[in-house]
Amino acid sequence: MKRKVLLSLIIITLILSVPLLIAPSIRDTSPTAFNYIFEVNGKFTGYFTTAGGIGSTSQIVEHKIMSQNGQEVIQKVPGRLSWNAITLTRGLTTNMDLATWRKTVEDGNITSARGNGSISMLDGTGQVIATWEFTNAWPSELCQGVEEKVVIVVETINRVK
Repeated sequence: MKRKVLLSLIIITLILSVPLLIAPSIRDTSPTAFNYIFEVNGKFTGYFTTAGGIGSTSQIVEHKIMSQNGQEVIQKVPGRLSWNAITLTRGLTTNMDLATWRKTVEDGNITSARGNGSISMLDGTGQVIATWEFTNAWPSELCQGVEEKVVIVVETINRVK
C-alpha cells in the first residue's frame, strides 16, 4: 500500500513538473519593476513605471468647398501641430532631481529649466525596445506622495528607436 502511494506521488510530481521544464523562465518573461528610463540634459533622472501622452496632435480645420456638381462639402485638413504633455509616474524615491528641476520653473527660471532628453522603454529583460527624444522640455507639474508624478511639456518629440 505504501509503495502504491509513493509511486502515485512520484507520478503526480513528474506530471506537475513537465510544464515548468518546457515553459520559458519566469525571469525571461516577467515585466520589470521599472519600464521607462528618463534622461534630461544628458543626465540620468530616473526609472518610471508608466509614461503616457507621448505623441502629437493636429487641430482639425474645416473648409467649406464646392464640389464639381455644386454641392457644398466640408473638407477637413490638419491645422496647428502641438506636442502632448508627457506624464511619468513612479513610487516616491529619495532622488531630488525632479523636485530641483520643478523648483527652477517655480522660481521663474524657465530658460535654465528647459532641456533636451529622452525616454526609453524597457522590455521584460531590461533591454531598450523604444526610445523617444524630446526638445525644450520643462516640468509643468510635480505631485509627490506615495507616488511621484511629473508632467513634462515639450516642443518636439520623435521616436528614434
